[in-house]
Amino acid sequence: MDPALTAEAVKRLNWQGLRAFTEKLGAAPTRVPLTYVVATEDPALPPQVQERWAARAAHRARVASGHSPHLSRPDEVADVLAAAVARAAAGR
Repeated sequence: MDPALTAEAVKRLNWQGLRAFTEKLGAAPTRVPLTYVVATEDPALPPQVQERWAARAAHRARVASGHSPHLSRPDEVADVLAAAVARAAAGR
């Protein structure tokens, strides 16, 4: 990842409370097929854990990235989003 972009992202880091990792979400989209991006090089959230979460999604994509694929692999994430939008527009 570009060192300048890394430095900017680090400035924005903040503590997260335990609830961020333990709280069950009360709602999830039900009318839209979900797409999950698995960051295969993430040292903070093991890919095998991400794969379990991704199993609940209708579609999954794997990106060779660390914890923030939208920062380190923006073109790949944009392609994943474009494909999700195309599927939604086609009613799949």
